[in-house]
Amino acid sequence: MVVSMAKKKGKGSKGTGGKSGKKAKQKTVGQSAEKVRYLSSDVIMTTLQLVESYKRETGRTLMDGEMEITDAPRALYEAPFVCLAHDGGEDPVFTYANEAALKLWEVEWDDLVGMPSRKSAEESVDVQEDRSSALKEALEKGCIENYSGVRISGLGKRFEIKDATLWTIRPGEGESVGQAAVFSDWRFVDCADEEDLFTPEKLRQWRGKKEETSAEVPPPANIEDLRKQVDEQGDRIRAMKESGLSNQDEEVQQEVSVLLRLKQELADLQEKISNVS
Repeated sequence: MVVSMAKKKGKGSKGTGGKSGKKAKQKTVGQSAEKVRYLSSDVIMTTLQLVESYKRETGRTLMDGEMEITDAPRALYEAPFVCLAHDGGEDPVFTYANEAALKLWEVEWDDLVGMPSRKSAEESVDVQEDRSSALKEALEKGCIENYSGVRISGLGKRFEIKDATLWTIRPGEGESVGQAAVFSDWRFVDCADEEDLFTPEKLRQWRGKKEETSAEVPPPANIEDLRKQVDEQGDRIRAMKESGLSNQDEEVQQEVSVLLRLKQELADLQEKISNVS
């Protein structure tokens, strides 16, 4: 797990920032192609499990404010903090990374999701043993608070995560299906040029800025049509649940994916109007 890392030991580093990472080309992450990821049915279910399990294990909400269940995937992906998760396999692989995590690790979704999480730590025996110990403790206790440790970006930049929370993902009262981490503070190690670093302050500034939009205001008819489609899709999902289906059923997940896409389109149009008003 990315934040189930051991304390810094030595300067050797073999992980996501290894030889190939240093030669990798700089990538732009968090763009529209990546944003589509959180609308897929499997990522939607992962998001809901993250939100529900975090509340269960810590007693706190992962995101501020009340929101509809269909708003959670976008809210977590665009949240002003870093969040990642891996599955519960013998050699766990990453199953989720929000936009801030992708920017901090300097990778794209397909680079991180599916990668064995152990590769984000140094290969030394001591580091891997400490990492395994932390994961075991989180599994037994449900969560670990105030966790710290060093990690490496896809381009070889080393950074120390601070005050992270690592928790176990359990759907309902079931068995563990993975673990996740969230944090909003970190510092880079041995990096002289701070101008190019994605610091916590830059995360706050980045989230505070609105994306540049066209000056063209969408016709009101388009807004109303999308609102109608959102309402109709919401009614369709409620009817499916009233018939006995749940969020675990594939049919419901597919319809929720459609609803999320419609709601994002509506939000994007509303933002355009707001930015030019």
